[in-house]
Amino acid sequence: MSADAEAVYFKPEDYASVPRRLMAFLIDVLFVAVLCYAAAIVVVSMTVSKDVLESSSDEEKKAIVRQSLGLLLLCWVGLAAVYHIAVRRARGGTLGYRLAGIRMVNAFGEPPSLSALIKRFLIATPTCTFFALSYLSCRNHPKRQAIHDQFAGTWLVRRSADPAGPAELSELPHLYGIYPFALMLTNLDVSPPGDAENDKKSALDGLR
Repeated sequence: MSADAEAVYFKPEDYASVPRRLMAFLIDVLFVAVLCYAAAIVVVSMTVSKDVLESSSDEEKKAIVRQSLGLLLLCWVGLAAVYHIAVRRARGGTLGYRLAGIRMVNAFGEPPSLSALIKRFLIATPTCTFFALSYLSCRNHPKRQAIHDQFAGTWLVRRSADPAGPAELSELPHLYGIYPFALMLTNLDVSPPGDAENDKKSALDGLR
């Protein structure tokens, strides 16, 4: 982020719609699954000789794969982390983002920092793994942020979208969970000049 960068906001229609987000999610999940399958083949071929595989029974082959499971899991986690963190920093983003026509920005309209992407990945992994539950929060959110976006301070916009203008930074309260296990946290938000207080009031009203 440049020293003289200022916060920006986008038009409501420029924030990525839920169908676009789900499209990108499904493409990325399938692509990472293919990468993991390829990694499994490589790991097994490197740890077990071809002669052993050809001479083993199906049960023995399954046992061999189980023995390599620890290394496989490490490779899979590493692949997922590199893809969802490092590739999102690259120009164009992930394959899903490219095909869905969206990109990720921070409050200043720039690519998110590495720390923000790591935070986003750690939160998104459990919330998206279970049937993409995190995306349920997008539908009623004015800027279509998922839970992991709210915590990481990221927004998804159409690839061709330009900022609508400078914005005010504010912290909005959000309620997560169901009473009595609900947790109220504040997340960074961007609003057109003069609208920040109204957004905060609306958020507070929604908690009552």
